[in-house]
Amino acid sequence: WITVPGAAVGLALQTWFGGFYGGLASLAGAGLGLGIFLVLYIACGMGAGDVKLFSAVGALVGPQTLMVVFVFTGLIGGIAAIALAISRGRFRETLEKAGALMRGTRAAAGPDALRLPYGAVIAGGTLVSLWFS
Repeated sequence: WITVPGAAVGLALQTWFGGFYGGLASLAGAGLGLGIFLVLYIACGMGAGDVKLFSAVGALVGPQTLMVVFVFTGLIGGIAAIALAISRGRFRETLEKAGALMRGTRAAAGPDALRLPYGAVIAGGTLVSLWFS
């Protein structure tokens, strides 16, 4: 209920303030956000809601700012993941599983995997990037 109206508002605002090219930038941002996180979704690293949310953020900020949002989201997500693993006493196990996932020897997270609410991380990355810009 947030992502579709958010994308529509982003498209409307970008078109209102930037005209035709603003609308194109909004669509490009939405497509870029969808493409980046769709890859992560296919690799079982993220939920579909996170993909739609990042696409909506792309519609709101456009493709250039979305890349800055992506960097800050990754940094905040890494910090949050480390904090979560340490707080649950599973830091070493998490590092081992991440290494196995990168080597391709482990396909997907199991039912005992730590879950990070990435929507909050996306929101944090967006706010930090807007604050710095």
